[in-house]
Amino acid sequence: MQQNIAKEIQNKTINFLITKGEKRKAIKILKESLKIVNKGLKEENNLSYILTKAVLNATPDVQVKTKRIGATIYQIPKPINQNKRLNHGILNLIEASRNRSEKTMVLRLSSEITDAFNNKGEAVKKKEAVHKLAEASKAFAHFSF
Repeated sequence: MQQNIAKEIQNKTINFLITKGEKRKAIKILKESLKIVNKGLKEENNLSYILTKAVLNATPDVQVKTKRIGATIYQIPKPINQNKRLNHGILNLIEASRNRSEKTMVLRLSSEITDAFNNKGEAVKKKEAVHKLAEASKAFAHFSF
């Protein structure tokens, strides 16, 4: 089961990394960045374990949907299913790495994976912001879709 999730995360990450239909380039970027991350860590880890832990640390548990009731717009927290959670986590990780200032995408992605692995970085901050927003609007959770 764990290995299936790790493989699914790896495949989804590659597919989200693809730009202009260059899948081989995306695979190369991911593999090189994971090797850099593994060298930077103190202990030797499995590459799929590193990516899985980084994505799960950047994955939100809830999402906030807006709903208009009368003239007022409420933000309603809702739980997310497993598939969408993984998509949100991977997208958070890739968007944060694209916004970094390192020179190449390999370095940007490796830095962001390292930060997410250690529960730091922009992807984890985005997850925490969603959780804070959901916590603040918890009073409106009784409105359902």
